[in-house]
Order: sequence, then structure tokens, then C-alpha cells
Amino acid sequence: FLSQTMLNDTLDKRLSYFKQFIKWAQSKNYRIHEEYSGYSPKLPKNKIAVKYLEKSEVEAIYNLTLEPFSTIDIVRDAFIFQCFTALRYSDVSALKHDNIIKTDDGYDIDILTEKDDDRVRYPLSKIAIEIYEKYMPYKYPKGVVFPLTSNQKYNNHLKEIGKLADLQGEWIGYHYRLNEKIVVKTPKSDLSSHTARRTFITLAAQMGA
Repeated sequence: FLSQTMLNDTLDKRLSYFKQFIKWAQSKNYRIHEEYSGYSPKLPKNKIAVKYLEKSEVEAIYNLTLEPFSTIDIVRDAFIFQCFTALRYSDVSALKHDNIIKTDDGYDIDILTEKDDDRVRYPLSKIAIEIYEKYMPYKYPKGVVFPLTSNQKYNNHLKEIGKLADLQGEWIGYHYRLNEKIVVKTPKSDLSSHTARRTFITLAAQMGA
């Protein structure tokens, strides 16, 4: 029944929730159908495409000529900053000037991440510094570096930027509904904030990190 509307990864998650409920019921001594213990379907796993950009594609976005400090310009700068810092949207949108520390070699970022509650500190790369120094003179509400909109609007603007940068090609992933394979093609212009984090780690790995 669930497989009529769900792909395997979601279906597997729902089954795990159901198993937790059954274990709870067993702990309360409710009667459980004996066939439950033998029910363990083998579901093919989705093969999700790793959506990242090549260095040339990052440069195409970085070199776009946009109206300075317009909404789309700020989104572009924040995205490139993400590509060189691996910050999530929640962290880059909350980033404050207090999180950027001047050092003898440039700047360090010192931040407590929103999702993992981890305290991290590391130096900013050359491009990240260029972007930060562009926003350094400006004082936005709550002391943030980038005055960003909601995550949804941010991602919508990124898709617009992907088209302006004329990003070509597709990411190809494979999903399954039971044993049926479904090919999913996503245009590279269909950017999101997660693309930046994957771009950071992929490019870093390619450079030997």
C-alpha cells in the first residue's frame, strides 16, 4: 500500500517507524501477529546523484555581472561564500561579523553551527575573504553579514542564478519504487544551498584534502 505513493528510501523509513511502534506494543504485552518477526523486505536503495559544481562552473557564477547589493547579488555572494566555507544555509544566514576574526594571515571564521551545535574555527580562503570584505562596511539588522531571505526564497533565487550563469548538463540519479528503477535527471542550473556544501567537499577532495 505504501509503495503506491512512496519511493523505497521513504518506504524503508516508514517501516522503521512501524517497527519501533511494534516493539513498544510488545513491551506493553499487546498481542502481535507472529508473521511480523519474519517480515523484512529487501528494498533496492536509491542511488542519489551527488549534486556539486565544477571549479569552472563556480567561477561562472562568481563572475556574473549583477546589480551590486541587489537581492540576487547578495544571494550569489552568499552561495559562493558557502562553496568556500561549507556553511549550511542556517549558518550562513545567521553569520555575524562577530564570527569573523582578523588574524595575521587574513581572517578566521569562528562559529557554533546551528544543526550540530559544533564549535568550529578555520581560516577563510582568498575568495571568501574578498566576499566578506565587500560586506564588512555594512551594518545589517542583528549584525549579520548577509541579509538573506527565507531558505525557500534563497533556493528560488539560486535557480535563477543557475540559469543566468548558463550552467549546462544534468545530475542523474536513480530511485526505486519496490524493484522499479526510476531515472531522475536534474538540470545543473537547478541549484540549492546544499549544492554549495557538496561543491566545497568535492573540490577540496579533488585538490588533495
